[in-house]
Amino acid sequence: MQSKKILTITVPSYHTERYIDECLPTLLNESINDKIEVIMVNDGSTDGTLEKARSYEKKFPNTIRVVDKQNGGHGSTINKGIELAKGKYFRVVDGDDWVNTQQLISLVNHLESLEADIVVSPYEDHNMDSGEVKKQDYANAEHGKIVSYDDLVGKANRLPMMHATTFKTNILKENNIIIDEKMFYVDMEYITFPIPYLATAVYLNYPVYCYRMGTAEQSVNPANFVKNREMHRKVTYRLVEVYNALKISHPNAERTRILRRQLVHYELPLDTNICLYMDDLVSGKKEFLSYRMNIIKLAPELWQNIPSKKVKLLSFANAFFFRLLSSYTKKKGIR
Repeated sequence: MQSKKILTITVPSYHTERYIDECLPTLLNESINDKIEVIMVNDGSTDGTLEKARSYEKKFPNTIRVVDKQNGGHGSTINKGIELAKGKYFRVVDGDDWVNTQQLISLVNHLESLEADIVVSPYEDHNMDSGEVKKQDYANAEHGKIVSYDDLVGKANRLPMMHATTFKTNILKENNIIIDEKMFYVDMEYITFPIPYLATAVYLNYPVYCYRMGTAEQSVNPANFVKNREMHRKVTYRLVEVYNALKISHPNAERTRILRRQLVHYELPLDTNICLYMDDLVSGKKEFLSYRMNIIKLAPELWQNIPSKKVKLLSFANAFFFRLLSSYTKKKGIR
């Protein structure tokens, strides 16, 4: 009789043939293979991703399940994983990343007895160009102590990123968490959409996830930010919708303050910088003015509270300083 699965790991995979042998073996260990399920979702790859994934499925049929689907983007692979998940907890490991196997074992063993809605742990950025490894910790949290979600995010003063996050599966299923498809930048949707439904949280102080950085094709590359700017704006609009709902359901909660902070300190200035980074200054200015108006219609207090001096200057006299600030942004960088 197969034991109950403690953790579902969904592995979104698009053209990851060259990374599979670096990713999947780190998810496997005889001490936890019966406790986890790995759902590898092939998102319409045309290389050898599917064939190589099938070879692992054949070797580990009780642990690995391969799902082959038409291309629908990162969000669609997460949605498929949530739909099929049978584990008590759920997390995402992208097909070009990997985990620390020993720390994964510790995580699974902890999850077996935990009942928190969300589990947060550090992760590591691995810069493939420089070889630098940087630990991304989650500040002001006590290891292993179950606290309220508001207490966790309030003390850290930020949201936990996708690479740090493990959700209780029923939170995602019962609240119909569905990520936008055919889109980049949906990591923020994944960590934000469940926020209204999270009551308890726990922090575990060891890094599990290893995030591959430094490749030119990544969506966070400045050129790709410009190319895919409409996608990033759409995600921002969705986050503002969550914020507006939280103002009603959790008006004085830390989660509402933290999401507001994320929007005014990061998302809204980033969308502005993307406009400034565009080569076509006329189109960039036009898109900025349209974006600004849309945000003001959705949540005027967000725009009013952006601390960025650059945004404040652009809000003056119909973006009169757009050309000057565009030149400055291109010298300093998009972020």
